[in-house]
Amino acid sequence: MARKTHKLCFDPSDDYRILTISSPLPEYKLVFFLNKTLLYKFVFKGTFIVKDSKGARIGEFYLYHYMLDDYTDFFLSGPVSGGASLTREHHLIIKGAVRKGYLGRIMEGMQRIEGIFDIFEIEALNPDNPPVNQRQRRYFDYMIGVLYDLEYFLMDYERSGKAVLLYSSEIEMI
Repeated sequence: MARKTHKLCFDPSDDYRILTISSPLPEYKLVFFLNKTLLYKFVFKGTFIVKDSKGARIGEFYLYHYMLDDYTDFFLSGPVSGGASLTREHHLIIKGAVRKGYLGRIMEGMQRIEGIFDIFEIEALNPDNPPVNQRQRRYFDYMIGVLYDLEYFLMDYERSGKAVLLYSSEIEMI
């Protein structure tokens, strides 16, 4: 029997917008405040393991999902941590199209949440134009790992029959 290999063929800068949220809030409190402030309905989907480009384990990440419309999905993800922390890095990953100015309104709404220290957009992750210094390379590798492993998690989630229809990037069968 031939072995199937799935190759993810997507340019992360085309499909994704990523906001990084610095906050000491645990994910369940952050989700509560995001749902209340932005009038979203994030739902917990599970956890997944993130690996870097060399296959080394980065850590376990939680995942919450909200579907804005047929073309746009919001994912809130970040490392699973058990204890109190001065600050955590959460990622709001927007997959699909959003109207011009909508991202700014999201950021303004999040800034009103007490407990959020900083929100910034991660510049386009372009594999053809990699970062120059070592710190940028590590962060680039980290975020690409999060996006690829998020895609794999969503494909497994769909296969298990638990998913609301989540579209995924082009998948090439080899």
